[in-house]
Amino acid sequence: MTWLCLFLKGGISNFFQTSFNIFLARKVPIRILRFYIYFIGFLYFQIKRKDLKSINHGLNYFRFFTNKNTCIYNIYLGHKTLKGTCEHYLEKLIMAYRPLSKLLPYFGKRLTINKRQILDEALKSKGGAIIVTGHFGAVEFLPMALYLKGYNVAMICKFKSSNLKQELADRAKSKNITLIDADEPKVAIKALQALKSGKILITECDEFKEWRTGSDKINILGTRHNSDKTLEIFYRKSKVPVILGLMRRDDKGKYTLCLEHLANGEEKINIAETAWGIYGKYIEHYPYQWYQWVDFSRIILQKALNDKENFHIPSTYPIPVSNST
Repeated sequence: MTWLCLFLKGGISNFFQTSFNIFLARKVPIRILRFYIYFIGFLYFQIKRKDLKSINHGLNYFRFFTNKNTCIYNIYLGHKTLKGTCEHYLEKLIMAYRPLSKLLPYFGKRLTINKRQILDEALKSKGGAIIVTGHFGAVEFLPMALYLKGYNVAMICKFKSSNLKQELADRAKSKNITLIDADEPKVAIKALQALKSGKILITECDEFKEWRTGSDKINILGTRHNSDKTLEIFYRKSKVPVILGLMRRDDKGKYTLCLEHLANGEEKINIAETAWGIYGKYIEHYPYQWYQWVDFSRIILQKALNDKENFHIPSTYPIPVSNST
């Protein structure tokens, strides 16, 4: 069990991205790889009970927020959420390590874009556009989806390992996709340069651990929290259209890129609040496709619970008030 303890200590990403799992991602049929990833994923959560508890705390709040609290629904939601998390790491593995000669045809025939005209209209100004996304559905496939439809793409992302960074960087370069490492200097400058060159900039709005919070408060699934200033800076400096883009998983292995208009680049609005107003609705409809329940529970929800005068949850939805749930 020594190897297991070692990988568990490194977190869920390192747990999935072992050299053996990378080998399987390159060679094994996806349906077999999926069964294996689900098996070790459920094993991970049985051992890492702290992460599982945080997910359950977030889902307990979600049931309170949406007024859904039946025994069958609770079991269904918990099970599907864990499956969705495992599916995300399966997608991360095949996106980084599956031969592109196999991956592109596999994904291309399963992809649909909803409201594509929103993106085409936004790009008419030749000044690029911002797609706001999040840890939702098959987000790992989002740059590839846009590439397959002929769009020029740049994406801000974080890498859990140098090996993963190198693999994705090589693939992106071969397809003229720009990857901007969020941990490197001058991220904002690189992002604005990508927009100036006419690219679509993809950025996530729910990386709660990395938020540079300002004074403005926004609604996040019924809680009030200081918003991240990063998206506001991009919008104000670039003056380009902003679109919400979410890669929804559908039945029978299909994927739909859902696009929603947020701003045209000239409107004076709180772009983070506008984005979360629509993003939150998607999470309400597909909670099992959102895999930020751990960070939501530990950061957003805990801060709300500490404000006892303005925020209260009945004891029938057990969520401990602690900074280390």
